[in-house]
Amino acid sequence: MKVSVNPSVADALVPDRQAITDLPLTIRLIPSIDDIPANQWSELVGPNQPLWAQGVFRAMEQGSIGPSRHEYLAVSRGDRIVALLPVQQFPRLDLTGLLGFEARRKLRVVQSVLPRLFRINAIFAGHLLGEGRLLLAEGESQRAMFELLLPALQSLARLWRARWVVWKDMPDDVLNDTRDLLRGHGFSAIDALPDTVLDLPPGSFPDFVAALPGKPRRNTRAKLRRLAATKDIHIRDLSECDTMAEQLTDLYRNVLSNAESWLEVLTPEFFTVLCRANDVDVRIMAACRGDTPVGFLLWLAAGNRAAALRVGLNYEVSTQAALYHNVHYRGIEAALERKCTTMDFFQTAYEPKKELGCRLVPLSNAVYYANPFFRRLVASILSGTVATTTEN
Repeated sequence: MKVSVNPSVADALVPDRQAITDLPLTIRLIPSIDDIPANQWSELVGPNQPLWAQGVFRAMEQGSIGPSRHEYLAVSRGDRIVALLPVQQFPRLDLTGLLGFEARRKLRVVQSVLPRLFRINAIFAGHLLGEGRLLLAEGESQRAMFELLLPALQSLARLWRARWVVWKDMPDDVLNDTRDLLRGHGFSAIDALPDTVLDLPPGSFPDFVAALPGKPRRNTRAKLRRLAATKDIHIRDLSECDTMAEQLTDLYRNVLSNAESWLEVLTPEFFTVLCRANDVDVRIMAACRGDTPVGFLLWLAAGNRAAALRVGLNYEVSTQAALYHNVHYRGIEAALERKCTTMDFFQTAYEPKKELGCRLVPLSNAVYYANPFFRRLVASILSGTVATTTEN
């Protein structure tokens, strides 16, 4: 069977069709998560993946969180999708926001000489809010799909007039399997901020705290006492947030203003749509003074995995009640109640997460720039900078 491509994007997506004419595959762009059959999406995602629920992608599409486009490169055999890669376009993105404090410091000189270089029209591949993996059907070759999708990404960039392509937050096992293919297509692997993952033992939250090493255990109990002593603040779980979406967004942006790295900016619409998702457990662990939220954790769960997706704080009151820590404690407690075995804590704020027992998961960004000279320049400057940041 020959490769066939949606005629409207054939020239853009498969510039060298001769190289893949023997593969029994088709490749196309799917414009929305709602155009992907739920059963095929579930088959590709697998169980225990709250961040990959279709409701999360629907919230990103409808929430105006940064990209001008959210689409999906799909590889199919017949009517069955066997590989799927989310892609997003940012027409005017500050690339340095993705790279961390140390990388931004090293780029100051370059930015002063070439101020427009890092304000970019870019395509990002992978999950915008988490690890940038390729969804792959059982039995399919990851390398074969990369050989097809890497030139498709570059052609899509030409179609959308984007000079940058970033396959973000690629796990080490994927990078190691495809490094030669990435290099062959002009991509450079650059250290990203590592992910953080907590392996949860069975038992209750008091059991979890009791099992922590001495200093983390004492610190955790002290922060729990600080919240208990703040009589006018309490934490409650919310499963809907229509009336609080604006306030949650303000609290989230307080934290974002101090973040080491950022890409998307969550909006009230994102919170509202996400809380209506019916294929993932979504809760707001809201610290409230009366009816007013002063801190929150956006918490997701599916199967035996939970995720502490994003946090928001009112800094005027958060220190007194240790709200950053206490909303996360409530997230851990809810995950244990659900009998989850793993909880994702994502990037940045490494010290409090390591104190809870989180392990670091190395990630890399695979970066392509259309101009070969600037491509080499950026790769040489950024190599190793994020690793230095996370070690200090």
